[in-house]
Amino acid sequence: MKSLPYSFALLLTLLVHVSSQGAELVLRERATQQGAIIRLGDIADISSASSAELRILASTPLLPAPAPGTQQFLSVAQVRDLLIARGIQIDQLTISGASLVEIGVATKQAESHKKSAAPELTHQAAELRIRQAIERLLKNSNVTGRWSVEVSLSESLVAKIAKLGTNFEARGQRKLRTGRQRFFLSAGDSGKDVQVMATLTQIRSVVVARQRIERDQLVRATDVEVVDREGNLPSGSITDIEQVVGKVAQRSLRPEEIVQKNHLRASWQVRRGETVSVYVRTGGIVVRTRAVAKENGAMGDLIIVELLEDKKKLAVSVSGPGEVSLHATGGRATDYASLRRDDTRRR
Repeated sequence: MKSLPYSFALLLTLLVHVSSQGAELVLRERATQQGAIIRLGDIADISSASSAELRILASTPLLPAPAPGTQQFLSVAQVRDLLIARGIQIDQLTISGASLVEIGVATKQAESHKKSAAPELTHQAAELRIRQAIERLLKNSNVTGRWSVEVSLSESLVAKIAKLGTNFEARGQRKLRTGRQRFFLSAGDSGKDVQVMATLTQIRSVVVARQRIERDQLVRATDVEVVDREGNLPSGSITDIEQVVGKVAQRSLRPEEIVQKNHLRASWQVRRGETVSVYVRTGGIVVRTRAVAKENGAMGDLIIVELLEDKKKLAVSVSGPGEVSLHATGGRATDYASLRRDDTRRR
């Protein structure tokens, strides 16, 4: 029979290199190992983005089990060091729960007592299991978007969750919605459902100001960023950063303020009082003349200009920086004298 150290070393060489991105470990107060090797799944409840990564993390060997009747303790720092030594990337691994994990192979008497007692479970581990069950329910119910699940449990509820084990499902009382609502947890033929209250909040990506943006400032890519926000968003909130960059702020924006459509305007291509080129098109002929803009205008805006030659006023379309266009069929100068003008001009 091969020695334990040899078997343990062989197990380590077979372990694949795993990225722990998005995984969460909740350390238990006591290990629940069954064999000669202590594995990560023996000392922690694990959540992961993929079932494959979950299986690999749970089966990761950490160290040989202590001799029968003896105890050993693992700190959070020691757990991290062991994971690094096993080739697990822990940069984005979240570890919470107990600060010390007690490890010891139970005697027959202790094992008998363990079977009769209710399994122990921390608040964090219980809440994690419930969040995972509700997230599975949201996914299976074809609920769109991303959601945050908040759960708060009493001691009595934690004990009930422990009796359900690790494999239970959640169902809602009615159509899933945002806000606080009741859920029912069940684990096959375990008996009566366990009722819990949880709060669902939808998560949306929005554009916010990274730093203060002043009024009339041209918004650059470095001025804004896309972040996740929970709950209700202001009307007209912008979700695409391309709809913001290159626009001009109509009012000052605070850092982290959500950018809304009415906060922005297109940049002026023509400014009031500026001398512009007027291109008059009729058929295949283009005539160029000069005029003074009587108001500001963005690309495509209809503005009034005054010709330099005869002071006639025309309604023209802004076609570029310092340029406006007029189609001969669009009207005559006399038509614009009767145009109803807004009391509030572009400034």
